[in-house]
Amino acid sequence: MRRLPSLALIGTAALTGLGLAQPALAQSVSINYASLSTLEEPIALRSGQTTVVLNGLVDGGARINFDTHNLIDPVVTGVVANGQATIESELGNRWTVGASYFGQYDTYARTYRANSVGFVRTSWGSFIGGNVAGLIREDTRRRRGFGNGILAYDDFIGTNARWGGVYRVINGPFVSGLMVDQEGNVEIGTVYQRPYGTHDIRWSLRGRHARTRDAAGRRRFTTTGGIAVADLTYGSSIYDLGLGYERITGLGLSLDRWFASAGARTKILGWTMSLEGHVGTIDGSPEYAAAAGLGYAISRGLSANLGFNLRDANVVRGGIPVLVGTDQSAAFSVRYSY
Repeated sequence: MRRLPSLALIGTAALTGLGLAQPALAQSVSINYASLSTLEEPIALRSGQTTVVLNGLVDGGARINFDTHNLIDPVVTGVVANGQATIESELGNRWTVGASYFGQYDTYARTYRANSVGFVRTSWGSFIGGNVAGLIREDTRRRRGFGNGILAYDDFIGTNARWGGVYRVINGPFVSGLMVDQEGNVEIGTVYQRPYGTHDIRWSLRGRHARTRDAAGRRRFTTTGGIAVADLTYGSSIYDLGLGYERITGLGLSLDRWFASAGARTKILGWTMSLEGHVGTIDGSPEYAAAAGLGYAISRGLSANLGFNLRDANVVRGGIPVLVGTDQSAAFSVRYSY
């Protein structure tokens, strides 16, 4: 049996203290880890003690890659459609049991991806099992950009396995979670959010220990790191900053990665705008990314979206592609979310 790192033991103690301080509040389970997420409130249906919640979107448009030297067709049109359904019911002992299913069909990549989880919420916290690889990140991550602005490299290189379990607790303004997956990878995170007068403050901490494949998807190495995020909401604007460190070892590697991401988002009448940037270094080799997004609300649920994104990294050590990817692209789409 694989021994879990000390990160898991520390996390268990911290979460237990938070979870027993007072009964946990009801918490929704979102397993949409994709870059496109609906901004609309979900549709909820209730019958007796059972509730069904539905949400999703359909996004159709075109993507343009300006690095045309390796492309046959730099302009690609397509559709992305996703949706999540959650059903839950309250038992006689006041526990809530439920399940969620998320699916996304992408004609650009010609793929269908799905996540599913089952969960139990009690007064001591929530126990969630299934495809929980991105659940802790979704709780603690920086805010997504608007429009079609998607910032690259704004996460650890190390990734979690597909199946695992999460224990999540809520205590006042804190939401904390601990994940262990099928390969023994561990992730822990906590987020604090509370309004103060005319503004809202949110900060989060997240740590991950994971074994992952290189950029070519072949050989495996180990990474351990942490990310801290702080953001300020003032009126219709959000400003945030994320700082991270990751240690990469194995396969003869011993690398330090430092990185920072920052962004600003605002809403003016029917327009939403975002601007984000990322810089980092791995063993002296730089990594860069930037994203600009623009959206216009045509009507409830219907919007036009534009985005410009770029990334640049070429970190290869000992013949192992640690982080590789260079492109400059734009995307336009019309999106309906519900």
